[in-house]
Amino acid sequence: MAETLALPREEQIWVVKETTSGTLAEPVAADMVLPIDPVVMKQLPEQVEDKQTRNSRSRFSMIQGRTLPGEWQIKAYLKPSGSLGVAGELDTLLTCSMGVETVNASTSVVYTFSTATQLPTFSLWRKLGHHMYAARGCIVNKVKFEVSGKDVGMATFSGQFMEMTQFSEDTVGVGGITNVATTLPVTNGDRFYVPTGTTVPYFIQIESEILKVTGRSGNNLTVVRAQKASSAAAHSAAVAITAWTPGAAESGLPVHGKFGAVTVDAVTTILLDVSIDLETGGKVYTDEKNGSLVGNSTGTPGKRKVTISTSKYLRVGDNKDFEDALLRTNFAFVANLGDTAGRIIRFTSPTAQKAPPDLSGGDEVTSAQLWNAIAAAGAG
Repeated sequence: MAETLALPREEQIWVVKETTSGTLAEPVAADMVLPIDPVVMKQLPEQVEDKQTRNSRSRFSMIQGRTLPGEWQIKAYLKPSGSLGVAGELDTLLTCSMGVETVNASTSVVYTFSTATQLPTFSLWRKLGHHMYAARGCIVNKVKFEVSGKDVGMATFSGQFMEMTQFSEDTVGVGGITNVATTLPVTNGDRFYVPTGTTVPYFIQIESEILKVTGRSGNNLTVVRAQKASSAAAHSAAVAITAWTPGAAESGLPVHGKFGAVTVDAVTTILLDVSIDLETGGKVYTDEKNGSLVGNSTGTPGKRKVTISTSKYLRVGDNKDFEDALLRTNFAFVANLGDTAGRIIRFTSPTAQKAPPDLSGGDEVTSAQLWNAIAAAGAG
């Protein structure tokens, strides 16, 4: 097989809500999300320094510790579905960020904060050229929504995951495989990373058959045959092994930040841009003695935090912003993106307080202001 290069334009990802937290969920085409920038997926094992006393000035091999929670990041456009009451492309990410999704048929899809101690988790599948990655137990730690008058609305999601596996394309090894064998010889076993005792299988395709990989020993993979409605067949040595994907399904269109309006206590306010930062307070637990080096539970021990950042040109009446900040006045803040039915995204904070604005100058003086959103206890 030729050593082809992976290209950024070849990147595809699928985000799948998990039925059981931490159990890998398999993607379908409708789970596809189109990223803007390259997706981040990385996980490192913990390496503990060997501090045993030896009559030597040399350092010795590190001691293997836990598998630390992995890190992921996805940046994507805000894309309503175009149909009232139908969730958009970022549905799973938004549900896992907020906790509660309410679908109002033919009207709207609403995401609200959950009071539960555990937010929903998802599985993340990524194909980059000839490389495939799968991660289970993904949680959202932070979200940044950006709604600028000069740009398309965007959202950046980031968080942790429990465990990841990955592989790159290869060929069937010496001797091939029959239509019933469950051990698949490969040419380069080191192209298939399968953690010991993994609960993160992935799928490969050989000719028209799809196989699930559940383990690896040297140049041999342990496989489950005839997956995804395919049929088991014999495969000869040197036949290509490629990544299976569920296909692609795009829906909705990005919305430009110029469309829509911002209201403060139901009064339209002219702003240059709005960004909304959410910190969920979630984490993957890895300290418990549970017989595994990998974290297998999540929680939300930290306080949720929502911060709104706005900027605008300084106008005659804007001195009131200083007074509002000093008096700690409460406001209802609503930012709309889009103005057409089925293509509107609305961010609502029932209670927000202003911080004193910062002024800066170019051709015009601009006023930048932070708002702290306050969630009423038990209100969800």
